[in-house]
Amino acid sequence: MLVTMSDKELSRINVIQSVVEKRMHRRDAAHQLALTERQTQRLMNPRQLRQNVFSDNDRLCVWVSDDISGTVNAYEIELFPVISVDTGEWTVKYDLGLMHKLQQIRQLALPNETGGTILGVTDFKNRTIVLVDVLPEPADSKSSPTSFVRGEEGQQESLERVQRLTGRVVDYVGDWHSHPQGYTAKASSEDEKLIEKLHLKMSVDGLPVVMLIVAKDDINIVVK
Repeated sequence: MLVTMSDKELSRINVIQSVVEKRMHRRDAAHQLALTERQTQRLMNPRQLRQNVFSDNDRLCVWVSDDISGTVNAYEIELFPVISVDTGEWTVKYDLGLMHKLQQIRQLALPNETGGTILGVTDFKNRTIVLVDVLPEPADSKSSPTSFVRGEEGQQESLERVQRLTGRVVDYVGDWHSHPQGYTAKASSEDEKLIEKLHLKMSVDGLPVVMLIVAKDDINIVVK
């Protein structure tokens, strides 16, 4: 999972932490956050902030404030260990949450293969591709126990929504598909043809492309 924050959002977090650590008065914080002191106080829930800000464990918590009612709702996003795969020229990173999601999708589709679009972030400076999520299998996909051809229905609209929500930080980075029972995640000759086709399409924009294959006991990642 990738969480992106604007400079404004990071600044608001710093203000909140300054109040928690008693380096700023609540009145001054309310002015900087453009909130009332009452709303600011609700953001400063002492018990929650002590549990989260000063916890030894990594946690991702989001507080959402309603400017009209003044209510504040807290949400916690589950975090997972990150896996790094060196493919040669690129390092691909994804977390165990995404891996479990792919394995579950594969299991539910059996005996047929399944697959879809991979969303992620390509970092040219660090030669890293971070896999963030996958889109659901399009309804017009063609699936059987020995093959999968991804459809296009709804893909463009879903991708545009992701681009809009993330400021185009997260985008299409490749395709994934599953292999049936009794097969490893090794790329077949048809898979190699597909990765070459995707590479030709993405290379027009100077971008690499990822193919991810999920089998029962392993995952194979190819970058071209």
